[in-house]
Amino acid sequence: MVSVYYAYVLCGFTSVLGTGLTFLLSHPQMDFRMEKVLRLYRLGFAFLIPLLSLAVIPIEKRALIMPILLGSVATGAACLGWALRELIAEPLANKPMLVATFTLGLAMVGAKWALSPRAYSLVLIGVYAAIGLLLLMDHAWTVRSRRDRPATASRSEQVLIITLTAYTGIFVTGWLHGLTHESAVYPEHGLYLPDWLLPGAATVIAIFPLLVAVTAFAVINERLVKRLENMMLTDALTGVYSRRGLNELGPLLVSEHHRQGHAVAVLMVDIDHFKRINDTHGHAVGDLALKQVGAVLREHLRADALVARYGGEEFTALLPVQQPSEAVQAAERLRVAISETPLAEQTAQIQLTASIGIAIAWPRTGLDDALVESDAYLYQAKHMGRNRVVASRETVDLEPISV
Repeated sequence: MVSVYYAYVLCGFTSVLGTGLTFLLSHPQMDFRMEKVLRLYRLGFAFLIPLLSLAVIPIEKRALIMPILLGSVATGAACLGWALRELIAEPLANKPMLVATFTLGLAMVGAKWALSPRAYSLVLIGVYAAIGLLLLMDHAWTVRSRRDRPATASRSEQVLIITLTAYTGIFVTGWLHGLTHESAVYPEHGLYLPDWLLPGAATVIAIFPLLVAVTAFAVINERLVKRLENMMLTDALTGVYSRRGLNELGPLLVSEHHRQGHAVAVLMVDIDHFKRINDTHGHAVGDLALKQVGAVLREHLRADALVARYGGEEFTALLPVQQPSEAVQAAERLRVAISETPLAEQTAQIQLTASIGIAIAWPRTGLDDALVESDAYLYQAKHMGRNRVVASRETVDLEPISV
């Protein structure tokens, strides 16, 4: 016969291992949110570690300590659930969650004496099942509502979903069993389950902290690596992609949209008279101008566009379009937006303008040729008086013109 008590002891031991993993995972580049997640894991494991005491408590005294331990388990499970929720979705308010978590633990301690053994078993298993169900639904909603399409879960997130599904399935099944069956004797450990389900439940209880730790920490590590990669591909000053980001991500974007039958417009944007701004107002104001133009590009282009700082005061935007002429309209909107957003300097407002060159990255030419071509049209725009758009013949089905 499977001993749930041994499973509880192993749960306490794997919680110790999980706590150790939280300290190994700490990294200087980890943001505040991930640090909060790790603190919640440590708190959750701290409430599960007391289960180790069952290894030394005499059998005849277990009845006295089990209500406190099960209340501690409920609190720990709620903390781990909160940590997972913070990891996979938007953060929750700390104070209400702390109150709810500790209230649940205290309620489970009191319920042991206030309820009948059958009712208590149903409540205990129901709490475990509810935590898993809420996490699964929240995770599914989070993945579905992501901006990137198609919405997909990463490999580590998929493992986490499988783990939660197994955990939830066992306790939902156990709760339904307890709801439809009555027994003359209910176990002191609180888990009234069918004999065929008890080994699975005991195994899940024993290794669940470690499974959650390993899979959740894989998600954290995956996101940390992605964040570091993004930092390497992002221009620190403007927040748009760097030249390196353009070189690595640009060909992927172009290839993807070519497979879908879409053209990709390449916009080369240059701030007019940028050297004059630096010389007259200083490099700090020049940096503000670069930030502002980068922000305008992100704000006035669709989410599927790739915006990068090409170098100095020059920006590049890759814009998927169904009709090449859409690129001219988008570029003109950018030009107007930049000119209508003066830079507020301490002593005066600086009028910013930009020149834009446009080319199309066709499958037969590729991105590199389009970058060279758009740069040539950009210099045409500057030689024609600046603050204008010059497009290739393929873009507007005409000779190169200024808009």
